[in-house]
Amino acid sequence: MKQKIKIKALLFTAIAAITLSSNQSATAQTSHFDELSKLPFPGGYPTKEAANQLQDELQFQRACQVYMWALPAMNMMSMRLASEKTFGDAYNIVPMWKDRPNANTIITTANPDVIYAMSYVDLKKDGPIVVDLPPQMQGLFDDMWHRSISDIGFAGPDAGKGGKYLLLPPDYKGNVPKGYFTFTSATNRVFIFVRGFFKGSDLAPTVASMEKLRIYPLAQKDNPAKMQFPNASAVKLDMDFPRDISYFENLAKFINEEPAAPEDFYMRGVAASIGIVKGKPFAPDDHMKTILQKGAEVGYKMAANVSLSSYGQIPGVRLYPDRQWETLFLSGSTTFDTPTHRSVDEQIAFFHKAYSMSPAMVVKMPGKGAQYVATFHDSEGEYFSGENSYMLYVPANAPAKNFWSIVLYDIETRSLLDNGQPFPAFASNNGQMKLNADGSADFFFGPAAPTDAKLNWIKTVPGKDFFPGLRFYAPTEGFFDKTWKPGDVVKVK
Repeated sequence: MKQKIKIKALLFTAIAAITLSSNQSATAQTSHFDELSKLPFPGGYPTKEAANQLQDELQFQRACQVYMWALPAMNMMSMRLASEKTFGDAYNIVPMWKDRPNANTIITTANPDVIYAMSYVDLKKDGPIVVDLPPQMQGLFDDMWHRSISDIGFAGPDAGKGGKYLLLPPDYKGNVPKGYFTFTSATNRVFIFVRGFFKGSDLAPTVASMEKLRIYPLAQKDNPAKMQFPNASAVKLDMDFPRDISYFENLAKFINEEPAAPEDFYMRGVAASIGIVKGKPFAPDDHMKTILQKGAEVGYKMAANVSLSSYGQIPGVRLYPDRQWETLFLSGSTTFDTPTHRSVDEQIAFFHKAYSMSPAMVVKMPGKGAQYVATFHDSEGEYFSGENSYMLYVPANAPAKNFWSIVLYDIETRSLLDNGQPFPAFASNNGQMKLNADGSADFFFGPAAPTDAKLNWIKTVPGKDFFPGLRFYAPTEGFFDKTWKPGDVVKVK
C-alpha cells in the first residue's frame, strides 16, 4: 500500500509541475528534484524505499521519452488503424476524400483544398507492390517511421506525367523487372499518399482522374483485384494518436510488426525497459500500467509543449525576424538530421501537429512541391483564443505558382476547426477568396461575422482555441528568399 501511495504522489507531482503557472511550476519542480536528490543511500547503497521510488521515477521518465521518440511511427500507425477499421485493409481499398477533407476527419493539419487518397500497403503479406499513378498528381511514399521513400507525381520521377512505381520489401532478394520507378522500403508497410488538384467548385474531374490509380501485387499484375475508393469525406474518422496506455499497446504491436534498425537500438532498449520487446508479449502489471498511463498523459503534454511553445523559441524557427510565423523544417532535412545531431524538438513538434514527409515539403524546389508555415501567436505574442477576433493581411503576389491557402486548425486535435462552415479555410484556386484591388487579401477570424463584407471570414468557436496555417503549392522564389512575407495575425481590440 505504501508503494502505491508513493507512486501516485510521485506522478501527481510530475504532472502538476507541468500544469502550474511558471513560478509555481519552478517551485514544484525544485521541490521534486530536491526530494529525489536527497533520497537516502546510507553507506552508498539505496534504502528499499529510495530504490523503489527511483525505479518508479525512472520508468515514468522512460515512458515519457519513449512516447516522444515513437511519435513518427505512432502518428502513422493511428492513421492506418483508423483507416483499416473503417474501410478494410486490402491493397485495393484506397479511401478518398472525394468531397475534400473536412471536420469529419480528425487528422493532423489536413488540407481541405485538395482531394486526398491514402493507402497502407503490406509488402510482407503481399510482396512487391505496383502503384500505377495517374498524371497530374502530387504525392509521396513514406515508410512506417514516416521516413521518406520518394516523392511521386509533379515532384517525383514521373514529373507529373504519371507512371508505374514498384515498392520492394526490406531485404528483397527476388528479380526486379524493368519498366518501373523502383524503391525499397525499410519497413514492411508503406504509406501511399496522393493529392489531386481542382479549380472552382467542380470536384468530379479530379476525383475521376484519381480513381484511375491502380495498386496491386506484382505477382497479381495480370489479374489484380478491382479497386475500391470509399468516400472518406462522408464518415466520422478519428486518426489521431492516443494519449493513454493504448499508445504503448500500439507501439508494442508496431515493434513486433516491423524490422529493427540498428540506429534505433538504444531507444528500443529504453522501450524494452518498460516492457516493449520485439517477439515478446506486452503484459505490464497493474503497477506498471499506472506508470505507463501517466507516462502517456505527460508524454503527450511534453510533446505539445515542445510543439506549441519551446520549439518556437529556437533561433531560426521564426521565418521572419519581425513576424510570428514559424517554419516546420528548421534543419532543412526530411530526417531532421543536422551535421552533428538529430533535431529532436523539431521532429517532436512536427509529428505532434502534422503527418507525411517528403523532400518536396522540405527542400527548396521553386515551382514544385509545397511549403508550409504556421503560427501559434498573434502579433503581440499571445496564444489564439476562440473567443477573440483577429485580422490577417496577406500581400499581393503570394509566392505560389499553383495556389496558396489559409486554414484554421483546432489546437486540441490539430485537425480542421469544426466551426459550422463547410471548410475553415480560403484558397486562391476555388474562386471564393475575396481579393482587394491590388491583389492582396484581408482575413477575419472571429466568432461573429465582420461588418465589412469585403473581409474573408473564417468563423472561430468560443471554447475551441485554434491556430492558422499557410500553404504554398509550387512555391516560387519569393517564398525562399523571403522578399515576400505575410502579415502577422492581429487581435481586434
